Amino acid sequence: MIQKALDEVGFSMRPNRNAKQQALEAIKIIREKEILPLERAKMLVRFTCENSKDVKATKVALEKELGAEATSEDFGQLGGEVEFQIEPGMWTKFGEVVQKETKGKGSLELLQLSFTTEGDEILE
Repeated sequence: MIQKALDEVGFSMRPNRNAKQQALEAIKIIREKEILPLERAKMLVRFTCENSKDVKATKVALEKELGAEATSEDFGQLGGEVEFQIEPGMWTKFGEVVQKETKGKGSLELLQLSFTTEGDEILE
């Protein structure tokens, strides 16, 4: 299936180049041409803060600025926590937004490196 997609885009392997570089290049081309629905596995992270106003404001900022998806949230009188699915490359920006919005009072915790949903898919 992957070989068929590579043939469709006209990608040919070069024996004198690094295999990892070629694989990354091939994945980029396949994603751009939308031949196969490839995407990176998202990470599951938890953001917590002692002030519930900060939690709600930060949640909105993260969704708006970074397009993060909140998977669960728990708000209380003394604070709250929100879990998000994020792309691995967004980790640093995510932490920066959390620190900026909470003025250093929020914390970020990595729950799972690769958050995937299991199920059956039909591949042609």
